[in-house]
Amino acid sequence: MSKRYRLFFIAVAGLILSGASAPPESDQNAENSQTENEISEALGRIERAISNIEIPTDENPACDPGEDNRNSDLCAQWKAADSAREAASYAWAGLLVGIVGTAMLIWTFLEQRRTSRAQLRAYIAVDAVTLYLNPETGEAVADLQINNTGQTPAFHTVWAGNIRIADDGQIERDLAVTSREQAQGIGRPTETAVSNGRPANATIYSNEPLTQEQIDAGVRGEKALYVFGYVWYEDAFGKKRVTEFCFRAYEVPPSSPKVNDPVEMRWYMAPFHNNAT
Repeated sequence: MSKRYRLFFIAVAGLILSGASAPPESDQNAENSQTENEISEALGRIERAISNIEIPTDENPACDPGEDNRNSDLCAQWKAADSAREAASYAWAGLLVGIVGTAMLIWTFLEQRRTSRAQLRAYIAVDAVTLYLNPETGEAVADLQINNTGQTPAFHTVWAGNIRIADDGQIERDLAVTSREQAQGIGRPTETAVSNGRPANATIYSNEPLTQEQIDAGVRGEKALYVFGYVWYEDAFGKKRVTEFCFRAYEVPPSSPKVNDPVEMRWYMAPFHNNAT
């Protein structure tokens, strides 16, 4: 196609020059000869310029993968498609990072709230104070102290428990199969609030009278006296909680000198049934 263009331009230029340069037959032969030489040189320059023109042989060249051909529309289209795909990939990556960041923020907030509530909530602990043994009826009464070691009050607090003289293994087995719900209703039936720094006094009664045989076995060290039970309460965040307690006496006294006289007792926490939620 470049050869056809070259011949066409040469023919046109020849016609123009031949029509425009028909000199009259006169003394200007020398000048005409010079003009013809100039025309020949001009035609040569035109021919060389036309020969240097690069005319594409294909209107839409192919575009191989990885090729960057600026004269190819197909390459331009692939380049635009690649750019759109990369933009979409970056957008998905940004969305994923945003989701992970939001999840971490939520987790951090929940952990901070949990830690804050754990620091502020009520914690109920129980201490054994005194014991009363009625020598006539065998009734046993234990005075306890309900302490709130937390930062906020314990609401709707109730407690229940029992006093028994039995083998160590038997008490542990009985408590293991006794549910917390079975013990409710034995103790304080009405609810109270226990504030931090202001302990509440609690009283636990033996469900059954202690027999003289049991007391004698405890005095001889064959059995042990236990005070055990539960404290149910609700913390400031509305969560219901429970504290389990179990105290074992170092020794069992024969009985109170009088019905209303407390017995001096030494207690320690049993290795079981001491837990809290």
